[in-house]
Amino acid sequence: MRIDDEPGPALPALGNPAAAVAAWNDLERHGLKVRSRALTNTLYARLFLADLFIHGIGGAKYDELTDEIIRRFYGFEPPGYLVLSATLLLPFATFPADRDGHCRLAHRLRDLHWNPQRHLDNGAQDHPAARDLAASKQAWIARRPADAPGRRERFHALHTLTGQLRAYVADREDGLRHELAEYDHQLQANAVLQDRDYAFCLFPEPVLRRFCTQFL
Repeated sequence: MRIDDEPGPALPALGNPAAAVAAWNDLERHGLKVRSRALTNTLYARLFLADLFIHGIGGAKYDELTDEIIRRFYGFEPPGYLVLSATLLLPFATFPADRDGHCRLAHRLRDLHWNPQRHLDNGAQDHPAARDLAASKQAWIARRPADAPGRRERFHALHTLTGQLRAYVADREDGLRHELAEYDHQLQANAVLQDRDYAFCLFPEPVLRRFCTQFL
Protein backbone atom coordinates (compact mmCIF):
# COMPACT_ATOMS: atom_id res chain seq x y z
CA MET A 1 0.00 0.00 0.00
CA ARG A 2 1.06 3.63 -0.43
CA ILE A 3 -0.06 7.05 0.70
CA ASP A 4 0.48 9.41 -2.21
CA ASP A 5 4.16 8.73 -3.03
CA GLU A 6 5.02 7.44 0.44
CA PRO A 7 5.22 3.67 0.92
CA GLY A 8 2.64 2.32 3.35
CA PRO A 9 2.25 -0.96 5.21
CA ALA A 10 2.25 -4.25 3.35
CA LEU A 11 -0.58 -6.75 3.62
CA PRO A 12 -0.23 -10.54 3.35
CA ALA A 13 -0.93 -12.13 -0.01
CA LEU A 14 -4.60 -12.90 -0.65
CA GLY A 15 -3.80 -16.62 -0.68
CA ASN A 16 -4.36 -16.43 3.08
CA PRO A 17 -7.63 -14.48 3.45
CA ALA A 18 -7.76 -14.75 7.25
CA ALA A 19 -4.29 -13.26 7.62
CA ALA A 20 -5.09 -10.51 5.14
CA VAL A 21 -8.28 -9.55 7.01
CA ALA A 22 -6.48 -9.63 10.36
CA ALA A 23 -3.70 -7.39 9.00
CA TRP A 24 -6.29 -5.03 7.54
CA ASN A 25 -8.11 -4.77 10.88
CA ASP A 26 -4.79 -4.18 12.61
CA LEU A 27 -4.08 -1.05 10.59
CA GLU A 28 -6.32 1.12 12.75
CA ARG A 29 -4.45 0.07 15.88
CA HIS A 30 -1.38 1.64 14.29
CA GLY A 31 -3.19 4.89 13.53
CA LEU A 32 -4.17 4.15 9.93
CA LYS A 33 -7.75 4.27 8.63
CA VAL A 34 -8.11 3.08 5.06
CA ARG A 35 -11.10 4.34 3.10
CA SER A 36 -11.57 3.52 -0.56
CA ARG A 37 -12.72 6.26 -2.92
CA ALA A 38 -16.34 6.52 -4.01
CA LEU A 39 -15.46 5.60 -7.58
CA THR A 40 -13.65 2.48 -6.37
CA ASN A 41 -16.56 1.51 -4.12
CA THR A 42 -19.21 1.77 -6.81
CA LEU A 43 -17.00 0.19 -9.47
CA TYR A 44 -16.36 -2.85 -7.29
CA ALA A 45 -19.99 -3.11 -6.17
CA ARG A 46 -21.32 -2.86 -9.72
CA LEU A 47 -18.88 -5.37 -11.18
CA PHE A 48 -18.54 -7.98 -8.45
CA LEU A 49 -21.33 -7.67 -5.87
CA ALA A 50 -24.58 -6.26 -7.19
CA ASP A 51 -27.13 -7.57 -9.65
CA LEU A 52 -28.32 -3.97 -9.99
CA PHE A 53 -26.76 -0.85 -8.47
CA ILE A 54 -29.24 1.91 -7.55
CA HIS A 55 -28.09 5.53 -7.65
CA GLY A 56 -29.60 8.88 -6.86
CA ILE A 57 -29.27 11.57 -9.49
CA GLY A 58 -25.95 12.95 -8.20
CA GLY A 59 -24.33 9.51 -7.93
CA ALA A 60 -25.59 8.55 -11.36
CA LYS A 61 -23.88 11.57 -12.92
CA TYR A 62 -20.75 10.72 -10.95
CA ASP A 63 -20.76 7.14 -12.21
CA GLU A 64 -20.61 8.25 -15.83
CA LEU A 65 -16.89 8.53 -15.03
CA THR A 66 -16.92 5.04 -13.51
CA ASP A 67 -18.35 3.74 -16.79
CA GLU A 68 -15.41 5.19 -18.69
CA ILE A 69 -12.90 3.73 -16.20
CA ILE A 70 -14.49 0.29 -16.62
CA ARG A 71 -14.31 0.56 -20.40
CA ARG A 72 -10.64 1.56 -20.40
CA PHE A 73 -9.38 -0.63 -17.56
CA TYR A 74 -11.43 -3.80 -18.05
CA GLY A 75 -12.08 -3.44 -21.76
CA PHE A 76 -15.82 -4.14 -21.83
CA GLU A 77 -19.12 -2.30 -21.59
CA PRO A 78 -20.03 -1.57 -17.96
CA PRO A 79 -23.22 -2.99 -16.48
CA GLY A 80 -26.13 -0.59 -16.30
CA TYR A 81 -27.38 1.00 -13.11
CA LEU A 82 -30.77 2.28 -11.98
CA VAL A 83 -31.42 5.95 -11.17
CA LEU A 84 -34.05 6.40 -8.48
CA SER A 85 -34.92 9.76 -6.97
CA ALA A 86 -37.65 10.77 -4.55
CA THR A 87 -38.28 13.66 -2.20
CA LEU A 88 -39.64 13.31 1.30
CA LEU A 89 -39.88 16.42 3.46
CA LEU A 90 -39.85 16.47 7.22
CA PRO A 91 -43.43 16.72 8.56
CA PHE A 92 -43.24 20.36 9.63
CA ALA A 93 -46.04 22.89 9.23
CA THR A 94 -45.04 25.65 6.83
CA PHE A 95 -46.04 29.26 6.29
CA PRO A 96 -48.50 30.13 3.50
CA ALA A 97 -45.92 32.30 1.72
CA ASP A 98 -44.82 31.26 -1.76
CA ARG A 99 -42.83 32.75 -4.65
CA ASP A 100 -45.90 33.83 -6.59
CA GLY A 101 -47.20 35.76 -3.60
CA HIS A 102 -43.82 37.41 -3.16
CA CYS A 103 -43.85 38.52 -6.81
CA ARG A 104 -47.35 39.96 -6.44
CA LEU A 105 -46.40 41.93 -3.32
CA ALA A 106 -43.16 43.20 -4.88
CA HIS A 107 -45.08 44.31 -8.00
CA ARG A 108 -47.67 46.14 -5.90
CA LEU A 109 -44.94 47.91 -3.94
CA ARG A 110 -43.08 48.92 -7.09
CA ASP A 111 -46.26 50.24 -8.72
CA LEU A 112 -47.19 52.12 -5.55
CA HIS A 113 -43.74 53.74 -5.47
CA TRP A 114 -43.54 54.76 -9.13
CA ASN A 115 -47.25 55.27 -9.89
CA PRO A 116 -48.77 56.66 -6.69
CA GLN A 117 -51.48 58.40 -8.75
CA ARG A 118 -53.03 54.96 -9.33
CA HIS A 119 -53.39 54.35 -5.60
CA LEU A 120 -55.16 57.42 -4.27
CA ASP A 121 -58.17 55.36 -3.16
CA ASN A 122 -57.35 55.81 0.54
CA GLY A 123 -59.14 59.15 0.74
CA ALA A 124 -56.34 61.14 -0.91
CA GLN A 125 -58.37 61.23 -4.14
CA ASP A 126 -60.71 63.66 -2.38
CA HIS A 127 -57.84 66.04 -1.66
CA PRO A 128 -57.76 68.84 -4.29
CA ALA A 129 -53.96 69.01 -4.34
CA ALA A 130 -53.67 65.25 -4.90
CA ARG A 131 -56.21 65.39 -7.73
CA ASP A 132 -54.32 68.27 -9.37
CA LEU A 133 -50.97 66.46 -9.10
CA ALA A 134 -52.46 63.25 -10.54
CA ALA A 135 -54.04 65.12 -13.43
CA SER A 136 -50.79 66.96 -14.14
CA LYS A 137 -48.80 63.75 -14.15
CA GLN A 138 -51.28 62.11 -16.49
CA ALA A 139 -50.96 65.04 -18.86
CA TRP A 140 -47.16 64.74 -18.86
CA ILE A 141 -47.42 60.97 -19.42
CA ALA A 142 -49.53 61.64 -22.52
CA ARG A 143 -46.95 64.01 -23.98
CA ARG A 144 -44.52 62.63 -26.57
CA PRO A 145 -41.77 65.23 -27.11
CA ALA A 146 -39.90 64.84 -30.39
CA ASP A 147 -36.58 66.37 -29.30
CA ALA A 148 -34.08 65.58 -26.53
CA PRO A 149 -34.71 68.76 -24.48
CA GLY A 150 -38.43 68.06 -24.51
CA ARG A 151 -37.91 64.45 -23.41
CA ARG A 152 -35.57 65.61 -20.64
CA GLU A 153 -38.16 68.17 -19.46
CA ARG A 154 -40.83 65.46 -19.44
CA PHE A 155 -38.61 63.11 -17.43
CA HIS A 156 -37.87 65.72 -14.76
CA ALA A 157 -41.52 66.78 -14.56
CA LEU A 158 -42.70 63.20 -14.07
CA HIS A 159 -39.98 62.57 -11.49
CA THR A 160 -40.99 65.65 -9.50
CA LEU A 161 -44.72 64.94 -9.66
CA THR A 162 -44.21 61.32 -8.63
CA GLY A 163 -42.22 62.42 -5.58
CA GLN A 164 -44.96 64.86 -4.57
CA LEU A 165 -47.70 62.24 -5.01
CA ARG A 166 -45.85 59.74 -2.82
CA ALA A 167 -46.63 61.84 0.22
CA TYR A 168 -50.29 60.85 -0.15
CA VAL A 169 -49.57 57.09 -0.15
CA ALA A 170 -46.57 57.04 2.22
CA ASP A 171 -48.42 55.12 4.96
CA ARG A 172 -49.55 52.45 2.47
CA GLU A 173 -46.04 52.15 1.05
CA ASP A 174 -44.54 51.71 4.53
CA GLY A 175 -47.18 49.10 5.36
CA LEU A 176 -46.53 47.21 2.14
CA ARG A 177 -42.76 47.26 2.75
CA HIS A 178 -43.35 45.78 6.20
CA GLU A 179 -45.67 43.15 4.73
CA LEU A 180 -43.09 42.22 2.08
CA ALA A 181 -40.33 41.95 4.72
CA GLU A 182 -42.53 39.60 6.78
CA TYR A 183 -43.27 37.60 3.64
CA ASP A 184 -39.52 37.26 3.00
CA HIS A 185 -39.02 35.95 6.54
CA GLN A 186 -41.70 33.33 5.94
CA LEU A 187 -40.07 32.27 2.67
CA GLN A 188 -36.72 31.92 4.43
CA ALA A 189 -38.33 29.82 7.16
CA ASN A 190 -40.05 27.61 4.57
CA ALA A 191 -36.70 27.05 2.85
CA VAL A 192 -35.35 25.62 6.11
CA LEU A 193 -38.49 23.63 6.93
CA GLN A 194 -38.68 22.12 3.43
CA ASP A 195 -35.00 21.46 2.87
CA ARG A 196 -34.34 18.18 1.03
CA ASP A 197 -30.97 17.53 2.69
CA TYR A 198 -31.96 16.37 6.18
CA ALA A 199 -30.59 12.95 7.14
CA PHE A 200 -33.00 10.02 7.07
CA CYS A 201 -32.55 9.41 10.81
CA LEU A 202 -34.41 12.65 11.58
CA PHE A 203 -37.65 11.40 10.02
CA PRO A 204 -40.36 9.66 12.07
CA GLU A 205 -40.04 5.95 11.41
CA PRO A 206 -43.68 5.41 10.31
CA VAL A 207 -43.39 8.23 7.77
CA LEU A 208 -40.09 6.93 6.41
CA ARG A 209 -41.22 3.29 6.33
CA ARG A 210 -44.46 4.12 4.50
CA PHE A 211 -42.57 6.22 1.99
CA CYS A 212 -39.91 3.61 1.22
CA THR A 213 -42.04 0.47 1.17
CA GLN A 214 -44.28 1.82 -1.58
CA PHE A 215 -41.47 1.01 -4.05
CA LEU A 216 -41.24 -2.68 -3.10
